[in-house]
Amino acid sequence: MDLVALNSNHWRKIVTLLAKIASPAADDWRQFRDAHLFQATALCFSPQLNPNARWHWIGGKDNLQRFTELQHRARPLADAPDILLDADRHLLLTPYPDYRQLSNALVARIRTALGDLGFYAESGNDFGGAPPTD
Repeated sequence: MDLVALNSNHWRKIVTLLAKIASPAADDWRQFRDAHLFQATALCFSPQLNPNARWHWIGGKDNLQRFTELQHRARPLADAPDILLDADRHLLLTPYPDYRQLSNALVARIRTALGDLGFYAESGNDFGGAPPTD
């Protein structure tokens, strides 16, 4: 991955967390990270969603504030109020993506919630269908 190779270990940790959450098979996140991660998942920094991504992860309160025109209906997970999901807009809103904020237990909880919403499609790397339309 160019992002990790050209930058710091810090980015490797962020991309690893994203892969652990987005990988269809929880135990195969390394292969998924290296081969498929950014084919259908976007890590958003600019204040617009990627129209080609099926799901978007916006991490950090400061980053979310850049998305002032984003009309989302994200709701917190019952047992993890800092994690919000908007199934209609295909948004995952979390604290800043590092291991202090997103423990393995929280990653597992996010995976369960995403699975309940159909994020991990049965048909391989489909990620729950087409990108959302506004």
